[in-house]
Amino acid sequence: MRSVPKSLLWAWAVATAALYGVLAYGSYVTLPFLARGILGFDMRPFGMPFDIAEPYIVNLTSDAQGYYFGVLRPLDTAFIVALVLLAVALAQRFGGKLFWLSLCAAFLYGAADFVENWLVGLAMGDGFHLIAPEAFEKIAQFTKLKFAALVLMAASLLLQWRRADAQR
Repeated sequence: MRSVPKSLLWAWAVATAALYGVLAYGSYVTLPFLARGILGFDMRPFGMPFDIAEPYIVNLTSDAQGYYFGVLRPLDTAFIVALVLLAVALAQRFGGKLFWLSLCAAFLYGAADFVENWLVGLAMGDGFHLIAPEAFEKIAQFTKLKFAALVLMAASLLLQWRRADAQR
């Protein structure tokens, strides 16, 4: 199986990091500014409890909703795809016994993040009053799964890299 050229991997890694930088600024600075200082769902590795989520969503301005759906959510979707593709390409390039673990962790991360974003979109949309408190626990579960898969993906890729480097 041919691997992605190293120069393309570096370019993709830089583009993914730049995309994350823009996303992080929007998530840590712009959205909280529009949402009266409260960090959003994606910025809480252990999820957002209902007692914070409810006032956060109830008090969202239309500007904050517009920014989330018009800017942040598309950026987040692009970042998920970019990061998963980067992880797959790195796993393929490094090879070895941990290839499948890295691959599965990357796809689990992507799936969990997509589901989390879909659930957050339901909660942040106009139908918030229809969302049960249990739904916020479901969002928190996918947030935790997303971050756990991200850590597993990073750790397995790091081990793959170290093993591949040691074999050279």
